[in-house]
Amino acid sequence: MAAAIFAANGARFATYLRGDRRDDPAIGDPSTRHGPWYRFAAGGLVVCEDVVLDRERVGSVRILSDLGEREARFKSYVGIVALAFAIAIVAGVLLSSRLQRAISDPILHLVDRARVVTEEKNYAIRATPTGGDELGLLVRTFNEMLTQIQARDTALEGARDEAEAANRTKDEFLAVVSHELRTPLTPILAWIRMLRAGSLDTAATARALDAIDRNAHSQARLVDDLLDVSRIITGKVRLDVQQVELRSLVEAAVESARPAADAKGIRIIQMVIDPGAIVVSSDPQRLQQVFWNLLSSAVKFTPRGGRVQLSLQRVNSHVEVAVTDTGQGIKPAFLPHVFDRFRQAESATTRAHGGLGLGLAIVRHIVELHGGRVRGDSDGEGRGATFTVELPTAAVRTAPREDRVHPTADSAVPFAPSTVLRGVRVLVVDDDRDTLDTLWMVLKECGAEVQTADGAAAALEVLDRWRPDALVSDIGMPDEDGYSLIAKVRALSREQGGQTPALALTAYARTEDRVRALSAGFQMHMAKPVEPAELVAVVSTLTSWTGPAQRA
Repeated sequence: MAAAIFAANGARFATYLRGDRRDDPAIGDPSTRHGPWYRFAAGGLVVCEDVVLDRERVGSVRILSDLGEREARFKSYVGIVALAFAIAIVAGVLLSSRLQRAISDPILHLVDRARVVTEEKNYAIRATPTGGDELGLLVRTFNEMLTQIQARDTALEGARDEAEAANRTKDEFLAVVSHELRTPLTPILAWIRMLRAGSLDTAATARALDAIDRNAHSQARLVDDLLDVSRIITGKVRLDVQQVELRSLVEAAVESARPAADAKGIRIIQMVIDPGAIVVSSDPQRLQQVFWNLLSSAVKFTPRGGRVQLSLQRVNSHVEVAVTDTGQGIKPAFLPHVFDRFRQAESATTRAHGGLGLGLAIVRHIVELHGGRVRGDSDGEGRGATFTVELPTAAVRTAPREDRVHPTADSAVPFAPSTVLRGVRVLVVDDDRDTLDTLWMVLKECGAEVQTADGAAAALEVLDRWRPDALVSDIGMPDEDGYSLIAKVRALSREQGGQTPALALTAYARTEDRVRALSAGFQMHMAKPVEPAELVAVVSTLTSWTGPAQRA
């Protein structure tokens, strides 16, 4: 720092120099104009101010301020500010990056989960939840939305599976109905044609009448079941309710089922535990139908030599009727569906038992109309089954009334014996004895040599010792169906009968059934019931393609 005082004429009056500072020309230059003024010079700031006395300028003062310290301080301040600014920028970048990850990463994760869900249609995927902020709320809302969509999708899949299962059940039921209705028609129609032709002797006529009667009753029961189910579905079942003693209904049902049981060597044991008279308010015909259905089902599914047991007892304010058998039992998976309409444990072409699968459904509906309930129990396959009917007892006994009798309705190609099949060997395969007898008689009346077999295994045994010119086989048979039989026949050599012409004579009459039979190896397909004359013509045509077989 330096200072100087100058007179009015510019002469230096006094000078101050700090430290070892030398005289600075910026202070001592007399030619410099009068003040006031300032300028930067010599690394400092020179300030000049005039000295005025009584309005007269008597001199001036010049001061030189050293700005080095301030410059250094200013530079340090600038450096500090620059450093602080740089630190602020770095901190801002780091903070923005962290904030970006905190905000954008959950959103990007959410977008990725949404993309995967859209592409894979997998609504079980969930986004990883974050904190409790707005992004966490967004993720939780997204997951809740997926949960609702998954539940609806599962419900839709379940409904679709149920619809597909119902559709398959309907198709299977229609095929079974076609088979069960057509099967009894075959012997009926064939025997009628032969009776009209007058070619049967007394014994054959008696067999024909028995077969017609038996199959007509079988078909009538099938039609009755269909009509009952139709009434159940449309809600048109009506009960003629009156007070009846349950013991008499049970005994009547037992007597109705006894012939079928005796034919299979099955014992029906009737145990009436309650010795007193048990009166219920019911429709006696419908209730007897319930007991008959349960007994006939037990007899059908019980093997030869088995046992069916029926018990009747009073339990508190209701009565229980239980039918227990030692038959094939019920699979645990099928037990919940045993009373469903159109459901059968076996519906393939190899099923061992006939029927429409409607009997137990009708039982449940009739029992429920009487204010009761029915249940089925079984320990599994081969362990038998028990069906228990619970009915409320009548609170007050009333005088009996006369039974009301409802009116009921009474339940053409000509055929003539010929020699068109003389010398032709025909093997007939069918599990229905009436059908076998009928076909044997029809072909025999036209000169054919006929062998019969009641199943695929028996047919293969006949083929092993007897070479036929034609094979006539049913499709739906227990253990092995007609498709399995024709596959084994076609696997034989020509000398063993592997090229024997074959006719599928079956009650499965759909287009797909015909296509499947022809694809399996049959040359022709005919639907039951068949006209005897048409059967003879088809067998004759089959043998004409290959000529008589070369027999050993």
